[in-house]
Amino acid sequence: MNTPNEQMILIQSLMQALAAAGAHGMVGNPNVRCFETHLSWVLVAGDFAYKLKKAVRLPFVDFSTLAARRFYCDAELRLNRRLAPDLYLAVEPITGSATHPRIGGSGEAIEYVLEMRAFDQSGLWSERIANRSLSPAEIDSLANQLARFHDATDRSAPASAWGSVATVQQTADDNLEQLQLLLDEDGEGGILSQLWTWQRDQHAVLAGVFDRRKQDGFVRECHGDLHAGNVVTIGDRVAAFDCIEFSEAFRWIDVMSDIAFIDMDLRCRGVPAMAARLLDRYLAQTGDYAGLPVYRYYRAQRALVRAKIGFIRNAQHRATAEGAVSGLPEVEEAAHYLAYAVHAVKPPTVAIMITHGFSGSGKSTFSQSLLELTGAIRLRSDVERKRLHALAATTRHVAQVGAGMYCAVSNEATYLKLQMLARWTIAAGFAVIVDAAFLEKKQRSTFRALAGELGVPFFQFDLRASHDTLRRRITARSASQDEPSDANLAVLAHQLRDHEPLADDEAAGTIVIDAEARLDQDAVAQACKAVLLALEVGGDKPGKTAR
Repeated sequence: MNTPNEQMILIQSLMQALAAAGAHGMVGNPNVRCFETHLSWVLVAGDFAYKLKKAVRLPFVDFSTLAARRFYCDAELRLNRRLAPDLYLAVEPITGSATHPRIGGSGEAIEYVLEMRAFDQSGLWSERIANRSLSPAEIDSLANQLARFHDATDRSAPASAWGSVATVQQTADDNLEQLQLLLDEDGEGGILSQLWTWQRDQHAVLAGVFDRRKQDGFVRECHGDLHAGNVVTIGDRVAAFDCIEFSEAFRWIDVMSDIAFIDMDLRCRGVPAMAARLLDRYLAQTGDYAGLPVYRYYRAQRALVRAKIGFIRNAQHRATAEGAVSGLPEVEEAAHYLAYAVHAVKPPTVAIMITHGFSGSGKSTFSQSLLELTGAIRLRSDVERKRLHALAATTRHVAQVGAGMYCAVSNEATYLKLQMLARWTIAAGFAVIVDAAFLEKKQRSTFRALAGELGVPFFQFDLRASHDTLRRRITARSASQDEPSDANLAVLAHQLRDHEPLADDEAAGTIVIDAEARLDQDAVAQACKAVLLALEVGGDKPGKTAR
């Protein structure tokens, strides 16, 4: 069972067999649907799905033998049970003949199938985005899962090839070469010249960072194919499935490459605010700001991967006379990913932005909306203070004014760390929002001076709310289990008594925010027009949205 034609006969026979079984109550649904990717077919029958690997040989994968397909079915089952254990059930042999197949029967196997639990296709994030039903809670759930997964999964040995400078470069070059060949067939290969130049320059600049990331243990056994079509919401649970099983080089990667994939795909599908939220949540959980220098590189590379896959599917359609050279959804989507990659390699516009306000003034709510509007990296004093003391962000701690974590030494250490992270973030090509009270002029002046040193715009947001509002909000959020701030009414009283108000010489770049009002994206966008203009917000995704 080694040729595509033989496999197509088998697929058709299996669909008929599953439908007949369903009619007799064995599966529960006589309607069998078939989904095709560039590497597999998936038959969905009732509560179950059956995935068969195509007998293909491509530059990056070889499923051309039955033994290889058996091996990779077993690998896929093992690897995907890490993130989606409820979906992946077993590997079963297909026995009988191509015209009369049986799943799990006795006799010699003519093929192997991965048995999975079926799910409603409307739960796929690709569909939920298209239907505008993907929620912030789902984004937060995935970010939390990925942070835990990346922390727990195996690390690459320092002496291994995975994630090395040479492997990163070879993987990127191979991908671009394959894309070049696919585009040359259509006479459009010249579009990649800019990307070849950019890629060569990036490899020279980032070689030391790639090496340091590997030595520091950030090359791990990841998912490897984390796009919106491989994430699903089932009920109130989010699961990432269909990870890379066929290539260790594609799976043993920097964790930043993994998270950059879904970030890129969310942007390409027209929801950049969701992408920004995902990255913000992930960084808050992991503290991996040292990975930001390679993040934009990986985001562009992931777009090129998706472009390549789309053009491969088009070539497969052409080879079987199922479609024309252009006009297929795969071609339009691939072209969109390619356009995004070209756009993503352009030099970014950055700025340093800080908040100013008492506890309860809505700084974090405001900065959440602002980061989703701008794609900026947010640094939160409440989170980084606890990280300095080896505490999880949501660990509740009784704030004592001038003592413990909130003593003068700890305060200074927290702001020094925020300053260091802000410098790294700007150097990595991201705008930065520093979410802290900034109630001392020295603290504010330090970041204003940093912006001047780095030659980037500086903005300061002065959030104002009544004292009654501040007290009410602090009291209300004390019951939250997902709130990093430990500020209580005693802390607020101290702030109101001892703060240093904004001086006249701080007016430049200061934007007053009415924190009594709603701080959703529309309100923040209206109040921060100058900021959005300076950051050239609005051009994150070129052309038509990917589907």
